Amino acid sequence: MNKFLKYNQRDPLPDDRKISYSQYAMYSTCPKHWELAYVKNLRTFSQSIHTIFGTAFHETLQNYLTVMFNESVKKANDIDINKYLADQMHSLYKEAVEKMGGEHFSSPRELNEFYSDGVAILDWFKRKRGAYFSAKNEELLGIEIPIYHPVNETNDKVMMLGYLDVVIRDKRNNKITIIDIKTSTRGWNKWQKADKTKTSQLVLYKKYF
Repeated sequence: MNKFLKYNQRDPLPDDRKISYSQYAMYSTCPKHWELAYVKNLRTFSQSIHTIFGTAFHETLQNYLTVMFNESVKKANDIDINKYLADQMHSLYKEAVEKMGGEHFSSPRELNEFYSDGVAILDWFKRKRGAYFSAKNEELLGIEIPIYHPVNETNDKVMMLGYLDVVIRDKRNNKITIIDIKTSTRGWNKWQKADKTKTSQLVLYKKYF
């Protein structure tokens, strides 16, 4: 879902150079790694249970919020959210295996472990949902809203590219909240929360939004 207008954005051009938060994070950690990956184009991508679970969880939570804001909390709660997560994980995993020529990169046991963790997170979310989201006082502006904007005023050929997971407007004060959904194997401890490279993602999104 994306009912947003393109705020101060333009369509991509063939000679655009694109950068993203992931590039910034890689460069901040190791400029040589970034050079090999993006200048010399040696980067590779491999599927893992982490990417499958992360994508499936994003889509599950985004679907719940879309129904909640656009229809009702009751209809959102009526969704079999655990089954939705299971279906997404199964579909994404099957698609990834097919793209890899039938090569499996996880096991039924591991998939079930991640699914069980997802069910526990979703159960917590539904119990605490009211503390974070209010269909009465807020409206959903969009899901996966694209950002495509020049990185600065002097160069309109290098573009910041990103996607905002969830954007909400508080109808009482017109305040807009940008949410980036994160899944993490180790959780978010005080050191992770203090890591400026990680927290700068939302700062970048805010600037270009």
